[in-house]
Amino acid sequence: PEFVNSIGAVITHSYVMTANSDDDDLYKFDMNLSNFPQLERWQTEFSGGPKATAMSNINNALFSTRVFIGDVCWGGMNRWFYWRSYYYAYTTDENGITYDVYNMKYSQQSLIVGTPGGKLKTTKLYNSLKTLFKNAPAGSKVVTASCSDGDVDNASALYADLLAFKTEKGSMLMLVNKSDSEKVYNISNLIGGRAVIKYVSEDSEDIVTTDKIEIENSSINGICVP
Repeated sequence: PEFVNSIGAVITHSYVMTANSDDDDLYKFDMNLSNFPQLERWQTEFSGGPKATAMSNINNALFSTRVFIGDVCWGGMNRWFYWRSYYYAYTTDENGITYDVYNMKYSQQSLIVGTPGGKLKTTKLYNSLKTLFKNAPAGSKVVTASCSDGDVDNASALYADLLAFKTEKGSMLMLVNKSDSEKVYNISNLIGGRAVIKYVSEDSEDIVTTDKIEIENSSINGICVP
């Protein structure tokens, strides 16, 4: 007990390479640490590694967000850090793919891109995380939400598609549409009277905000996600 009481947090990195991790690893991590509820769980470095090579801007946002949801919702992480905010050698080509201009290797590893003397540009992942952290500040609690679409991964896994927080103002929900076309969703178990839909897509440079819609019977229906 004395040793356990001297530990304040369990700190880990999130590397989801297929050869190293599977869904069962995340489940065991969560179950083992459930015996020590007094410990915080910190994910202090997420890097896409080889999987982020040659990813487009939007694909890296989808990939990294799904890892974030798995870590926070099913791994119980209290804190989550992306590994690199800016690197001077990264820029974006005409296809929206980020590459290292010095080594001429494609990579999608920075939240902000641009070369010295040039214009800095935020990535879609940056815009997504900014919106999340702004609307689900410290102190928010992860809660269960449900979705009408059976293709939404909403169970313990390294990659997941649905995450909800209870905040001081109501609910904050993050949903990933990993398909190649827009889809319509019905979402349940929400808190609050009205909802604002914000999304980022391949066609949008920044976060797009829609009109407010009413939450009825803790649900919103007919939400279109590009």
